[in-house]
Amino acid sequence: MKLVKYLLYLLLAVSVVVIFMFFSNTESDSMVSLILNWTYVLFAVSIIAIAVLPFFYSSGKGAKGTIIKVGLFALVVLISYLCSSSAEVPTSVQVTEGHLKFTDGMMLCTSILMAVAIVVIACGKLISKMYNR
Repeated sequence: MKLVKYLLYLLLAVSVVVIFMFFSNTESDSMVSLILNWTYVLFAVSIIAIAVLPFFYSSGKGAKGTIIKVGLFALVVLISYLCSSSAEVPTSVQVTEGHLKFTDGMMLCTSILMAVAIVVIACGKLISKMYNR
């Protein structure tokens, strides 16, 4: 458990340094790639943590639930990507068809997950009120 805590502190410290460098640099265009690369690192660490840590800190039943939840999330991402469009948008930046499809899919995925979260929160409150009579 201490390893996770130290890793969290390390990631936080590096993030603070990167943010400080971004705002103190006069040419922020050169820092955009640094910020994006650090975002990719944080994203990879979070995906690995989501996939691996539940197996170390839970019983077999918890691991099975984790696999089901990760599978459902992957299914939502896949459906969002398959339903996305690669239609061109007016922009001055050269963008490939794959980037457009990926961006549209992830925006759709975010909308789906936000709607699911709102429904789950509302249903949870209704169910708790029904059982607290």
